[in-house]
Amino acid sequence: MTGRKKIAVFLVCINILLIGAMFFARPIAIGYSVYGQMKQLNQSLETYTNNLHELRSNLAESTSNLSSCYEFSQQLLSNLQQSNNDMLECKEKTGLLQQDNKELGQTISDRDAELSKVKDNFDALAANMANNLCCKAKVDNPDIKYYRIEGNKVICLTEGTFRISCPS
Repeated sequence: MTGRKKIAVFLVCINILLIGAMFFARPIAIGYSVYGQMKQLNQSLETYTNNLHELRSNLAESTSNLSSCYEFSQQLLSNLQQSNNDMLECKEKTGLLQQDNKELGQTISDRDAELSKVKDNFDALAANMANNLCCKAKVDNPDIKYYRIEGNKVICLTEGTFRISCPS
């Protein structure tokens, strides 16, 4: 073998050793670290292994609990979103109903004013009619001074609430 071939073989061997060291160095370091922790805690390998299995079991249980909590929180978020949507829909409907209520209130006010006007016109018409009828009836009976409306008819009275006014 020539000098160059020896150097190439040497470099390949060093590379193989370095790659092997990279694969084995980490597990060796972890193993040594675990061994150091075991010595610090004054535990046997069996106790340490049991504790490790118990921790893994606890981790699996915690992961399962976390998964359940996550699913539950997702369901709660979904319910909250639906409730928000329902609330917004109700708020929109409330606004529309308030507008309708305002419009209907105005309609009622308009109708009340109209009714009051019709009632005033009816009262004026009734008084005018009563004056005409009762003043003519007063010629026959001078004691007639009042009237009342009963069943859409004018009744002339000698005593009552509504006074007639006849021209003298």
